[in-house]
Amino acid sequence: MEYQPYYAGWSRSNQSLSRGACIHHPSGDQKKISIPGSQQLASGSYSKYIYVEWNGHGVVEPGSSGSPLFNANGLIIGDLHGGNSSCDNQYGYDFYGRFSISWNGGGTQATRLKDHLDPLGVDSISLSGLDPFDTVSIATIPSRHELKLFPNPTSGDKLQLQADDNGRAIYHVYDMNGRLVTNGEANFAEGKQSINLNHLSNGSYHVDVILNGKRYSNLVVIRK
Repeated sequence: MEYQPYYAGWSRSNQSLSRGACIHHPSGDQKKISIPGSQQLASGSYSKYIYVEWNGHGVVEPGSSGSPLFNANGLIIGDLHGGNSSCDNQYGYDFYGRFSISWNGGGTQATRLKDHLDPLGVDSISLSGLDPFDTVSIATIPSRHELKLFPNPTSGDKLQLQADDNGRAIYHVYDMNGRLVTNGEANFAEGKQSINLNHLSNGSYHVDVILNGKRYSNLVVIRK
């Protein structure tokens, strides 16, 4: 069976708590979507959590732990830690770990998210989701342009991206199996910006940049 994953976006802003949904597998069952009645930042000894109350439109159960809580914009803002809701208590409550807290976590690479979701240290507050298999959404981008890469092949250190425009951009790097291996934001000054890919292993990668509504792409070979 071939899978076509969607890479969910996220937000670590405490201002993005608009009510969304939880996607989970209760008791290991098939995927379910539950809609909270309300969600807000917890206080006191529970200040690291988002407090969610249910209103009969779905709950969570054992096996749902760790599942994402999305806001109204479809961005992950928390992950399930526990609570008292169940199919027998459809108006119960649960606590979700705040993405903004997990970002720095316990202060080490093994206990925080930022090393894995922001390996280049861009320090983004949020990142939109990506469906690399959605040819319809890709087709809606007005135009496609060649992205110039120097040097190519490269060791991955300070790979220069060159486009025909300036401004803030979002880039994604995929391996040859279509898997997202890194992403971030870049600021193209005079049409140029350097990124660091030296954490990637030898091989060929697809670099994709969205800049001012234009899509720039090209292949790069990493050879150390």
